[in-house]
Amino acid sequence: MRKARHLLLIVALACAPMLLAAEPMRIVTTFTILSDFTEQVAGDRAEVISLVGPDGDSHGYEPTPADVREISRADLVIVNGLNFEGWIDRLIAASGYTGEVVVATRTVNAIETGEDDHGHGHDDDHGHGHDDDHGHGHDDDHGHGHDDDHGHGHDDDHGHGHDDDHGHGHDDDHGHGHDDDHGHGHDDDHGDGHDDHGHHHGPEDPHAWSSPVSAKQYVQVIRDALIEKDPENAAHYSSRADAYLAELDELDQWVRDMLAPIPEEHRRAIVGHDSFAYFGRDYGVEFFSALGLSTDAEPSASQIGRLIRQLREDNVRVLFLENITDTRMVDRIAADGDGYIGGSLYSDALSQPDGPAPDYISMIRFNVEKMRRAFEEAYSD
Repeated sequence: MRKARHLLLIVALACAPMLLAAEPMRIVTTFTILSDFTEQVAGDRAEVISLVGPDGDSHGYEPTPADVREISRADLVIVNGLNFEGWIDRLIAASGYTGEVVVATRTVNAIETGEDDHGHGHDDDHGHGHDDDHGHGHDDDHGHGHDDDHGHGHDDDHGHGHDDDHGHGHDDDHGHGHDDDHGHGHDDDHGDGHDDHGHHHGPEDPHAWSSPVSAKQYVQVIRDALIEKDPENAAHYSSRADAYLAELDELDQWVRDMLAPIPEEHRRAIVGHDSFAYFGRDYGVEFFSALGLSTDAEPSASQIGRLIRQLREDNVRVLFLENITDTRMVDRIAADGDGYIGGSLYSDALSQPDGPAPDYISMIRFNVEKMRRAFEEAYSD
């Protein structure tokens, strides 16, 4: 009997390190799109928390004491950077977190906007010499039935309940090596001071995730960060990243195929704020906004007037609402300029889990289907 107990003790001690190793990492991300990218790569090897919840606006987010606690307990923090989360450095300092902060846009070819402090620079130089055939004649009720489920409040649970299986069918046996040029050379200034995490305080547009082309770079940076933090599971992270990157390649081609029938001169729209420039750059769509890069900005009467004139004079017929912005400004511009509202797009946040855009791929598909339908209908005359 004594030998049996002794043997059980040896087995228990031998298994203890494995049990400890199986404990998932705690990864804190700043918003839901980053959380989804991270979950796609990490799978069950990490618990991923999003500070800003579904349908939440990261620009004007006000951190809570619960956020301080989440970061203080984190093994890794992942942020967008490019001055997207103006509150993150103060939050990290308050939490006492001294680990690595991964800037997901580290390898992105950022769009320079010519703005200072999230101004309104994106649309100033877009050519207005398009056809003068602007007899739109659209009724004011076109497309106003936008989804009412795009709530603007932040979830108290910070989006912790994300399901690891987003239906993308990741198989852990995709053992492909990751690109050598996206190595583990994370920014060296991510030390204890945590100053300026990707905040260049310059005119770069932070909304790089809006294009699947740039989304791939997010995924590669996250993959490398997880491998560096947890090298024992490197094959797992690499395999899942490869599978997801392949899905993003398919998504990229699908977007191109969906928009191909739309004439280039019809791919023009007014949106709530400048959050789609990367998508526009990669897929030939021109977006205009009075708000600039941040929803915190207040549009002037002259900026709103300029957009109304574009609807009337420059053959820009389509407007889109956003899930994170107040719809009143776009509604007013549409009414005064006789524009066509093509519904609501998801910009800076995913939907609730039971909504139409609970993950990134669903979000892009939802948005592109809305765009194509709106462009076709608005120019059908």
